[in-house]
Amino acid sequence: MMKAKVAIVHDWLTNFGGAERVIEIFCDIFPEAPIYTAVYNEENMSEHFPEEKVITSFMQQIPLSEKYYTKMLPLMPRAFESFDLTDYDIVLSSSSSCAKGVRFPH
Repeated sequence: MMKAKVAIVHDWLTNFGGAERVIEIFCDIFPEAPIYTAVYNEENMSEHFPEEKVITSFMQQIPLSEKYYTKMLPLMPRAFESFDLTDYDIVLSSSSSCAKGVRFPH
């Protein structure tokens, strides 16, 4: 039996709160699943989500995006649409914002 390939998608990983606890549970259930997110704050989040597990969008390259990501909401739909999730069988999206717009071709 082949194991399903899983990806996790979350709006942003900048501070640890209730929504990030949900992602932590997803990671416990699917420890090999990468996390796709718009921006990631390594200083605040590496204890919970190591950098090597996180795949960020083009927004990560924008200076100070980790701090001012909410000011960049107009960019977020495009950020999530830009992720290539064609290799995954299952995509878990935990979102209160733009990660709901992730494209999944199955």
